[in-house]
Amino acid sequence: MLIHTDCRYFLGSKPCVPHKKYGAQCETCTSYEPVSLRILIVKLDSMGDVLRTTSVLPALREEHPACFITWITRREAVELIAHNPHLDELLVLEAGALSQLLVRKFDLVLGLDMSRDRPVLQINAASASMLPVLFSRSMRARKTGFTWGLMTG
Repeated sequence: MLIHTDCRYFLGSKPCVPHKKYGAQCETCTSYEPVSLRILIVKLDSMGDVLRTTSVLPALREEHPACFITWITRREAVELIAHNPHLDELLVLEAGALSQLLVRKFDLVLGLDMSRDRPVLQINAASASMLPVLFSRSMRARKTGFTWGLMTG
């Protein structure tokens, strides 16, 4: 049995939407849409900071048009970014979301919090990403207008 883990609709531990709606199987699915890069953004700080850092999304989309962007944040910030057209998935920091991340792999993890919050490091480790990245203020991030410092995890 073939499973397209690179599909935009692949959710890891639970059935994808085409499977739930139409009974589609990966091998013959007409909704299969390969993803070039899976990106996880972790932003847990205050709501204003969460909203302000959404400005990185257009640059990520421009640089990687076929990417899949997952954003994880605290419950109080969800409504601020829930309808952002550049996001593919929004997760709330709670046990269910963390268990979903355990079965997924991300090519890039962006921890955009200024503090070295424990959840960022745990999420980074749990995601099994190939290129974990944490940011602070000193590195210039291209096309965003923000500056951060690159620290590899």
